[in-house]
Amino acid sequence: MDGTVRIRAYSSRFGFLEFKSVEGYDPVAGERISCEGYFFEADEPRDPGQFDYKRYLERKGIKHAFKPDMITASGSAPLLNRLLYSMDERFFELRSGMIGLYGDHGPLAASVFMGDSSLIEDNVRSLYKRNGCAHILAVSGTHFAGFLALLTYFLDKGRKNRRKKVVYVTFCIMLATLTGWSSSVTRSCIMCSSSYCSKDPLSGLCTACVVMMLADPYSALSYGFLMTSSSAIAILCLTSRIRKRSESFLGKKTASVISPVIASQIGMLPFVTLTSQKYGVIPMLIQITTSFIASVACSFFVPSVILAKCFSPLFIFPSEFMLLLLDRFVCTADRFYIGYGVGRLTALLIVIIVFVFLCEPSFIARKLKKPLILLLCLSFIFNITDKICEPDARVVFIDVGQGDSCLILASGKTILIDGGTYDAGKDNVLPVLEYYDIRHIDVTIATHWDSDHLGGLLYLYQQGITGKIYTSFVEADMKQQQVMDEYLNGEDVKEVFESMNEGDVIRLSDECVLKVIYPSLCEVSDGENEDSLVILMSCNDMSMLFTGDLGIESEEILLDRYDIGKVDILKAGHHGSEYSTGNRLLSEISPSLCIISAGVDNQYGHPAIETLERLNEHDVDVISTQDHGAITVEICDDRYTVSGFLNMHDK
Repeated sequence: MDGTVRIRAYSSRFGFLEFKSVEGYDPVAGERISCEGYFFEADEPRDPGQFDYKRYLERKGIKHAFKPDMITASGSAPLLNRLLYSMDERFFELRSGMIGLYGDHGPLAASVFMGDSSLIEDNVRSLYKRNGCAHILAVSGTHFAGFLALLTYFLDKGRKNRRKKVVYVTFCIMLATLTGWSSSVTRSCIMCSSSYCSKDPLSGLCTACVVMMLADPYSALSYGFLMTSSSAIAILCLTSRIRKRSESFLGKKTASVISPVIASQIGMLPFVTLTSQKYGVIPMLIQITTSFIASVACSFFVPSVILAKCFSPLFIFPSEFMLLLLDRFVCTADRFYIGYGVGRLTALLIVIIVFVFLCEPSFIARKLKKPLILLLCLSFIFNITDKICEPDARVVFIDVGQGDSCLILASGKTILIDGGTYDAGKDNVLPVLEYYDIRHIDVTIATHWDSDHLGGLLYLYQQGITGKIYTSFVEADMKQQQVMDEYLNGEDVKEVFESMNEGDVIRLSDECVLKVIYPSLCEVSDGENEDSLVILMSCNDMSMLFTGDLGIESEEILLDRYDIGKVDILKAGHHGSEYSTGNRLLSEISPSLCIISAGVDNQYGHPAIETLERLNEHDVDVISTQDHGAITVEICDDRYTVSGFLNMHDK
């Protein structure tokens, strides 16, 4: 609904292609097109918490992605295709009109009711993802269960006949058409229709699964397919048990409506736990509650929209109220939620135990109860052990490509030094923060004003994740004002940035201290490379030096004035450029390890051969984000462990 056009085309050579349209081309269904562009293999994740796009494509049977540079029409569309396209446009206008009824809540309504999250802002998307509720923003079996709840309630009265089946299937098709026939909607439509129309619902569900796998064998690898199937099985197996147990305090009518929704959420929990970055008892309760609220909102959606269109917009209130309740609940849960509490294995065991206890009594269920409870107790013990063995400090050198970003965590406090480019802030830094459950950064530092260091911090500032950004140069010069105009709508530099210079100290704990040792306030000139903040971190008996993009000449000035002493780990200056990390610096600080942050196959040739040779001459081990992805240093007492996201490296 944001105006983006997606094209699905068939090529005799490459099979089905799906991509965004390019500027200057107005697509028509059925039209022959010529595309110029390039194929590429999706990258694996290189940072903790980053979306695994390559695995996502593999689960759909896709090996390459395609990026078009130019699209031109090479043949007219048949009449039937033009008619179908015209109908699709009419349905789009209908969907837009429905969403318009929700006013300011339109973006959330489009996402929850139509499965179109294109209007959702990044901070809202991150909010739902953080709380394990990202599936709420796409129409799935959960939403379909809600859409069909009232219909099922009325149709279940009396015997199921052919007329009721026709009504049910017709309603499913109307819902699928209304929500755009996405893959998740198509799955839900087929499964619900097949299960309802079969004499044995479980056999109908199995038939639907077989049909979908015959049409697309890779669908069985999709988490969406597995979640929908698991949700449907749970509805069939658990609904009657939940209804019986809840009738005493909810009443028969309410229990009959609510029980399939609760069963659906229990069925989806194992997969939500696997795909969510939050897992534990509290996240489970949050996921169940939000899914239930969304399902109730969906049950009100169709009657509310029809009544609002026919009579008065006031009739939209029930579904709009549930949307507002959903949004407020997620915001409140995010604000007061403290920690995970349990590990992923424990969370999965809890889900399995709930499922076993709710299932009909059987020999297998009785035999499984005691072993599962024993495993649950053991997993709790392991989880507590992990919490006790937390390091004194953790330093994560985030792989932001050709740029710098370093996250420091100690004693529950966080420091972020640089954030890569603006896009890297969104695609790389933010997922790492979410992975470590960081809502707000305590201290944010930009070593200097280059976009490959500052851009990501500006993105995080826009999202409200950072407060003021500390840097050496805080003046509204031409470059600085251009940055403010481009990213922050012309805000005043001194409203966003605060000065940090030689002598400033940041104390994370009694053991972990960061001290700025360069430049002094009088030496700062323009915020470029030679004005980079140089920060010395000490933790227990360990030390680490960050030099930003400082050049060799400025390193000489620093060494003339400040006795740094021996440093265990050096963060290489300027991504390993030949004009940084000079011989004198290496001689005086004698690092054991040098960490280089540089992009794979970058155009600058970083790290430079000259720099690598100097490091080799001084017997310094080298580890790079190019080869290892994100690099994590964990400090415990007087030892440290260095691990790459793609492999391991111990000291």
